[in-house]
Amino acid sequence: MSAFGLYLFVICIAIGGIAVDYSSALRTETQLQAAADSAAHAALVARQSASEEEAILAGIEMAHATLPASLHGAIIQPSDFVFGQWDRETGTFTPVSGSRDAVLVDTARAAQRANALQTLFLRIIGIRDFDVMREAIYETYVPRCVIEGFMSDVLVDVTSVNIYREGYCIHSNGAVELQNNSIFEPGTIVSMPSLDDLDIPTAGMTSNIGLAEALRHAYYDIGVSERIAVALANVNNLYAPMYHPDLLTSSTSLHVTASNNFDEAEWTEGRVNEAECMGANGRLRIRNGTTLRNGVLYTNCRIVFGEGVNLQDVVIITTSTHRDSITGAAGVVLGRDDDCAPGGGVQIFTRGGVSFPSSLSMFGTRIIAEQEVRFTALADAVQGSSILSNGPIYGTANGEAAICGGDAMPADIGRRYFRLAR
Repeated sequence: MSAFGLYLFVICIAIGGIAVDYSSALRTETQLQAAADSAAHAALVARQSASEEEAILAGIEMAHATLPASLHGAIIQPSDFVFGQWDRETGTFTPVSGSRDAVLVDTARAAQRANALQTLFLRIIGIRDFDVMREAIYETYVPRCVIEGFMSDVLVDVTSVNIYREGYCIHSNGAVELQNNSIFEPGTIVSMPSLDDLDIPTAGMTSNIGLAEALRHAYYDIGVSERIAVALANVNNLYAPMYHPDLLTSSTSLHVTASNNFDEAEWTEGRVNEAECMGANGRLRIRNGTTLRNGVLYTNCRIVFGEGVNLQDVVIITTSTHRDSITGAAGVVLGRDDDCAPGGGVQIFTRGGVSFPSSLSMFGTRIIAEQEVRFTALADAVQGSSILSNGPIYGTANGEAAICGGDAMPADIGRRYFRLAR
């Protein structure tokens, strides 16, 4: 072979070696990324109920399930996990000791770990290995639909003409049914796993302005039963997640009579007012025009609100499993009408269903129900509302549906959701 031929042979070997070893590096990069993603997710999920050390062990175990150490070496170490906070707006991660909000995880095959990726052909020209490293960041978040809007595990059926303001959300893990002539402002969401389950009239896509832009594919584990369980387990906890600070002044319940004329005289602010009914159909009736403030009502009764009843800074928890465990006459006002100022909101937890057939107003209100929710809202009286149900939600709400956000809404006590941030 001539010198030129030998030269060409070396060049071909080098080019082929680059192609083979570069492909190997890309494949390893993909594997390390998958390991980092799975480790970060596992660690952050575990961190919600475990120490940082335990969460890191969970992440390492998951990474090794993806890339066994016996084959790939020490691709991940405890020092590769950093808990902190993720700022989506700026795209920055900040380490914070003790955080449960986000985690950054590195994976690597590197010389300093004695597991660098060995080359096959490039070693001929002196390149024996590569360092390959990947990074993943997972964060916790609360979906916008959980914060404000209507969320059902089976059906959301809104049968009226509405204006849905920016940020409002309608979500169902089953179907969504809408009528004509509503307006969906930019930034609103209408979501379900399959858009084939959107039920609208023939002209619905053109008569509902902005609906096409609002549509999303999404599925959420809504966690209604979990949220109710948390509320029940923390009824007498002064620092319970569903209570705003200073709502309760004592962890001891006050037993009240489940009467047909319950009003302010029988209500004690700052306390858990506990009422017991005999039998599944037992009722506690709140007298017309009653205003209850700053307290908790805990009961196994069906609760019947009289006309014009107003609740402000109140949490209601009932274990009644009746279809109408919470119901009311016309003009019930849940929450304080204060243009989304902090406080004044209402939370309702029930293992049954909810029915407000006429002129309901909701201001900074969250309803969490195991069974179906049916309501007819007063025009323009849905400002800051969240309804979560394992059953269908049937709503009539002529006028605007607007969000409040921030401190105007009661604290969400449910599960955290997880997503890959980077």
